[in-house]
Amino acid sequence: MADAGATAAHDDQPGLNLAATLVLISLGFLPLMGGGYSSGGAFQVGFALLPLAAALAWWNCRRRPPAVVIILLIYAVVVILLPWWVQGGRELWYYVFELVFAWIGIWVILTQVPRLTRWLWPVIIGGAVLAAVYGWILWLVSGRLGYQLTGTFGLHNSFAGYLLLAWPAALVAALATGERVWRWAFATAAVFLAATLVLTYSRASWLVFGLQLAVVGGWLIWRRSGLEPATRRLLAGVGGALLTGLVLLLLLPPVREALSRLLNFQGYSFQGRLRFWQAALEIFRDHPWLGVGPGNFAFVYPQYQLDYVYYSVDPHCWILQLLSELGLVGAAIALACLAGWLLWTRRLLHGTGGSLSAMLLVVAVGGSLAHAAVDFDYTFGATTALLGVLLAYGTHLAAPEGNAAAGGHLAAQHPLWERLALSLTLALLVLTIGVGEMLTLERYQLDHLRDNPGMSLQLKLTLLDQALQYNRFNHRTHYQLASIIGNPGEFQDADRAREHVERCLELSPRYAPAWALKGLLDKDHIEGSKFIEHALELDKYNHPEHYFYYANLAGDDSTKRLRLLLGLERIPITEPITPDHVRPTWYELNPMWAQWYYELARLTDDPDQKKLYRARGAAFQAYWEGVMRERAGYSAQRVQ
Repeated sequence: MADAGATAAHDDQPGLNLAATLVLISLGFLPLMGGGYSSGGAFQVGFALLPLAAALAWWNCRRRPPAVVIILLIYAVVVILLPWWVQGGRELWYYVFELVFAWIGIWVILTQVPRLTRWLWPVIIGGAVLAAVYGWILWLVSGRLGYQLTGTFGLHNSFAGYLLLAWPAALVAALATGERVWRWAFATAAVFLAATLVLTYSRASWLVFGLQLAVVGGWLIWRRSGLEPATRRLLAGVGGALLTGLVLLLLLPPVREALSRLLNFQGYSFQGRLRFWQAALEIFRDHPWLGVGPGNFAFVYPQYQLDYVYYSVDPHCWILQLLSELGLVGAAIALACLAGWLLWTRRLLHGTGGSLSAMLLVVAVGGSLAHAAVDFDYTFGATTALLGVLLAYGTHLAAPEGNAAAGGHLAAQHPLWERLALSLTLALLVLTIGVGEMLTLERYQLDHLRDNPGMSLQLKLTLLDQALQYNRFNHRTHYQLASIIGNPGEFQDADRAREHVERCLELSPRYAPAWALKGLLDKDHIEGSKFIEHALELDKYNHPEHYFYYANLAGDDSTKRLRLLLGLERIPITEPITPDHVRPTWYELNPMWAQWYYELARLTDDPDQKKLYRARGAAFQAYWEGVMRERAGYSAQRVQ
């Protein structure tokens, strides 16, 4: 009773109320900010606001689970070391640890601010539904039945990974509320989110979704006699709506066509994953102890790449990413995560007597881990945060008395050394908020640059300079700046460009574009060719422009021809690159390919080959001129 009174007293503390409110705001908005991925708004919420809420909760709460103290302390130390890793590694750790921040926030709400619990599920499920509604709007606007719903995430597979957590969460919310209106609202949301999941056309998520339904269905058959009448009616309604919805979706030809390819393992998607997984295992074999460093898979994979068709910045598997980037340390983390999920599952099912809510939480978390084993779900902050919410809620269900912090102690009872550890953890957590805010401010500048490709060079340089003031460890920003001021023109400053290239390579020595730019900036063409050769050793298949640069630095026509042919041997592009090409980011390189083939025609003596090269060059040129006319017409219409 004393503990209950203390908790009730804490419920009135402004600090806890503010922390809980910030947590709910963060979790509600995060899925609407591009799924919490790579945008200024997403960084503001996930990298600054959510950690701030966790810090406030940590400072004000009376019970702190020792395990979370250890995790936070390790995390904070890791963040301090992040400047020694590439930018991708820095952001990856922030994305992943949004799970911890969300866990802390939800744990505080459930155990110490119970009067705000009534807002938990409306906020969480409301954010998921709004993200899905946006996807349906895009689907309707597209006018194509086969349009893949991406919601606010922009990528259908990653959105599907989020929905695998969201639809069971909506059912958990329906079972948790006693109000009839809210109960049926959450049940309707679950059906809507499940239908949205189907229209992502993510076949891996379909398999996991089917497994989730099978497990829940099996549980219902086993435990049907113990269900209350109201719950039976709810489940009957949900089941009927799900069945009706799935039947209606099967009437769509694209759904049937995708379903016919469900177990087709010869397609591009699955074959690509096999390549990525094989490369990750080979990287682990070659770097077993500490891996290649967080975020470095993108720069090491090209050395294991077999052709230009299959490329990725991550291995599409959270376990293999840990293995390849952290070595045996990553293997230990992966095993710990799997063991932790099994222990959490056991405790949850045992503590609730195997309730339906517990089973739904288990299939949600298990489904997420399974899908993330074939995709990159956890680079989206909304997904990792929702995972943290469900883990915290499950922990609370397993201890319904509110003692979710098993083993926790009242703050006043902590010994001196433990209070020092808690204070250090809080200080480091606050420091990470500062780092997160700097990343946020940097991201706002880069967002503006990305979203306005037609802006003046002066404005581009201003934005890049400001981004570097906020974060001088982003190697890509140094490269972007060098690539602008290294070109002839009003803003050319070759010496400064070389300085930024050197800084870029200090931060990320395997970044091939920087080596190629270093070669172009070198006044000695022989030395410059050596730098570009090194760029091609690092990455043979993903930068065709590097072969073009390499050829242009050749000392004679014979060498130039051989270098152009080497590029075609490794990257055999013979037709114009369209937006739906296997490498759509090469779309803007069509003019270069036209020059490439025209130059080969000039350097070739064989008349048949010369004719072939000219025809190909003309095809690239004609296609790109058509694109330019369309763009000019579109721009004219916008002006009118």
